[in-house]
Amino acid sequence: MTITINLKPELAARLQEFAADIGHDPERLVNDLVEADLPFMLSRPSKPPEWLANMKPREPGGLADLFGKWPSDADEETDEELLEALKDMDDPRRTRK
Repeated sequence: MTITINLKPELAARLQEFAADIGHDPERLVNDLVEADLPFMLSRPSKPPEWLANMKPREPGGLADLFGKWPSDADEETDEELLEALKDMDDPRRTRK
């Protein structure tokens, strides 16, 4: 079977250069690539399985849904508590509570 593929000039040049580097002509290289990858491409489903779609969050909220709010997103009192806890960790003279 003969197939015509229109490649961008840069891609065609890279293909020809690579084929020459490995001692193949471009047609053989493309044939080998298609032959190697076609079984994989044909084995993939055309759309994701239903169970995968059901695993996605219905209304994704980003990282906050996964990790909770960042300290700076909380109220100032929480920020102060965090700063005090960090000071306790950094100062070996302070005792931990």
